[in-house]
Amino acid sequence: MTEPDEFVIEKNIDPPKRGGGRKSRYPFKRMAIGDSFFVPDHEDGLAIRAARAAALDHLGSGNYMTREMMRGGVKGVRIWRTG
Repeated sequence: MTEPDEFVIEKNIDPPKRGGGRKSRYPFKRMAIGDSFFVPDHEDGLAIRAARAAALDHLGSGNYMTREMMRGGVKGVRIWRTG
């Protein structure tokens, strides 16, 4: 168990600026409203879930639409920028 005296409380310490993180593999920054792209899914739904989560993170709720579909015999998801 942690003793209360083990931590020093400090004031006026600015949090570090957010790093760029890693670059998105999806082209959200280059998309205009109405643009879309297809993400093939060869991993039983994993790529579809990842692409939808990335769209929410980058575009925000209500600014994109997704639909699962087939393209060239490959299952995947198409993501449209809507706002």
